[in-house]
Amino acid sequence: MSSFGSRHRELREEAGQVMQDIADLFGQTRTAVALWEAGKTEPPYDTLLTLADHFGVTVDYLLGRPGARRDSPRVEAIKADLHEYLRLMENQLADTTTAERMAIIVNFLTNREQALFSEERIASRLLIKPVTLRRAMQGQSDPGPTVIERLADCVGLPVAWFYVPRPRIHAQGTIG
Repeated sequence: MSSFGSRHRELREEAGQVMQDIADLFGQTRTAVALWEAGKTEPPYDTLLTLADHFGVTVDYLLGRPGARRDSPRVEAIKADLHEYLRLMENQLADTTTAERMAIIVNFLTNREQALFSEERIASRLLIKPVTLRRAMQGQSDPGPTVIERLADCVGLPVAWFYVPRPRIHAQGTIG
């Protein structure tokens, strides 16, 4: 396997995607994707850029260059924008639930970069089904700590950000 092929396979499997998923997302055939991973061919340059963005890594990493795995500059810029957005909304976020915070993140990403982030791609990155993501965002189901950890990791937030301690209201109406 070529360096690109092995890295591509590693990233695809990490994202919980099969070859057909990649083929469908990038307008390729399953055979073309299999040939990439077997080291027989490599995708064109523009597809490499899109693949790197899709997996959230640099093209250098995708091509197998040594060094630490990093987010692509585009993904880093999106994360920086998200962190600034959340900083500006800090006061409004004080009383939000985990589901509401999850929805804020996903909605920001899908509105900011529709080509890079769709609910389907985010769900795939979190290794869950899109319907599960939507139900969790609407507070209809608990996403569970593993999904929250994956989302926090994807956007560079601490897991604790999703879990804000709520004060208890006692029967006498006191808070504590």
